[in-house]
Parts: sequence; C-alpha cells; structure tokens
Amino acid sequence: MREAIGATYIFAICLVFILLFTAYLAISVNYAKAFKIKSYIVGLIEEEKKIDGEIEEKIETYLTAQGYAAAGSCPQSVDGWELNPQHGCLGNAPSGKCGVCVYATDVDSEDLDDIDAEKKYYKVVAFWKFDLPILNIVLPPFEISGESKYVIGDQR
Repeated sequence: MREAIGATYIFAICLVFILLFTAYLAISVNYAKAFKIKSYIVGLIEEEKKIDGEIEEKIETYLTAQGYAAAGSCPQSVDGWELNPQHGCLGNAPSGKCGVCVYATDVDSEDLDDIDAEKKYYKVVAFWKFDLPILNIVLPPFEISGESKYVIGDQR
C-alpha cells in the first residue's frame, strides 16, 4: 500500500511541473508575439516616415495574419505622449479596446540640427495576455512599448 501512495505523490509532483512548464511556455509565446508585433510597427513607421491609412491597412493585415488577439485601453495622453488622432488605435478588438496604441510627440528640433521640417517621435504600445485555459486564469493585458527614432516629415 505504501508504494501506491508514493506513486500518487510522484504523479502529483509531475503534474505540477507540467503545469508550471505549460504556464512558462504560454507566457513566453505571448510575450514574444507582442514584442515581434511592436517591433514590426515601429520599423514600418520609421521606414515609411509617417502613419496614414495605407500604413494602418498594412498593420491591420499583419495583425490578422499573426493571429494577434490581445487588446487593452489606450488613454489619450501618457507622460507627454499624445494618442495619434486618426491612427492611434489599431487592431480589431471588441468593446472599444485597441490591439495596438500609437502615440506621437513633436521633437524640439532647434537643439538637434538645422533641418527645417516637422519631426516626431512615435511610441507603439502592444499588449500581451496571460491566459492559462487549463487553470482558467486570465489576467488583464500587460503592455510592451517601444519608441521610434525621430521621423522627419515633409520639407518646408
């Protein structure tokens, strides 16, 4: 009888380790996906030097292709960054939430160089979720943010 009870404890310990490993994989995969999406969007904005309807359509297509489903809320202003007025909330998310938030701020160009053009920094905030379906644990989304180099608009 002692061997049967010992086997039960070993089985329970193995089950706990399997659950911990599954949780670690779930967190890693979701974090990596959000980081990849954030990096893609920042790179696209730096490459195109703007964000408009065409760029927004590329981003929406990319989010759909990646199977990105995390969503969070985008406040209008965060630490001096203003939500981009027309293209600030990207991603098809339910209940008025955004898949990705794009913020912009103007650069004070007098200190940087003598190029007389509009310059902006862009900040992209992507969300990743902690979701363990086996244990039915769902936490609110976590944020990953990244900033672009300054982007020069049209020459005056």
